Amino acid sequence: MKGSSASIRHSGLRKFRALLAFYSTEFSNYRAEFVIYLIGGTQPLIMLFIWVTLNTSGALEGDYSSGHFICYFLLIYGVRNCNAMWFTWALDQEIREGDLSFKLLRPVHPYWNYLAYQLADSVIRVPLMMIFLVAGMIATGAYSELLVSHLPFALLALLGGMATHFYANFLMGTLSFWMERTLGIEMMYYTLMLLLGGAIIPIEFFPDTVEAVIRCTPFPYILGFPVDVAMGNLSAGEMLRGFILQVGWITGIGLLGRHLWIRGTKNYSGAGA
Repeated sequence: MKGSSASIRHSGLRKFRALLAFYSTEFSNYRAEFVIYLIGGTQPLIMLFIWVTLNTSGALEGDYSSGHFICYFLLIYGVRNCNAMWFTWALDQEIREGDLSFKLLRPVHPYWNYLAYQLADSVIRVPLMMIFLVAGMIATGAYSELLVSHLPFALLALLGGMATHFYANFLMGTLSFWMERTLGIEMMYYTLMLLLGGAIIPIEFFPDTVEAVIRCTPFPYILGFPVDVAMGNLSAGEMLRGFILQVGWITGIGLLGRHLWIRGTKNYSGAGA
């Protein structure tokens, strides 16, 4: 039995590696498009200039340097690119048009297909993004705002944020089993993520009561939390609480998405789509 179980796991890993290699090869043919996407995703950089201008004009309370906001929004730019997700619309379309049936017949669960798709995207995107990020940090001297001892924890928070975002996108995609279009929900989700995740306004600038409510939602743990950890903006207790909430959201969203997927595919196959 143990040998059979090990063989199944090995076969599954081999299939997943094949999917990852396939999508990596596919994405590598479009490097120029990735550069365009990276340059086009300049919303955090626009916010950088706005907040630096507000700070230098004295419009903000608190003792903040321009380097603080430069570092913050450069990191937000990096985290947003690490968290770029493209598969929700594909899952929505596959469910509505019946193309999901073909994936359900394959020996690999469609979930691993979407995961490989996103990881392959990151393999191409992240190295290109790092060139822009490191160049910006060095050119502005904003790297001095980083707390080096916190970088391993920031990486862990980033991976947790990516997992939260992936499961949230998978959950939204599964809603297509019961809804005609889920893209409206996806747009609302992304708007809330930018606003409440710290991409437009750093969470610490919200009123205390509002900030406390925001930190109970999943959005800060997708974008702002890894940045705050990297810059040392949080105490040890706040970091621990943040990681606990992040794990809670990953577990809750992941289990709900799995439950909806199981229910949805039963009805989907029963309808003969």
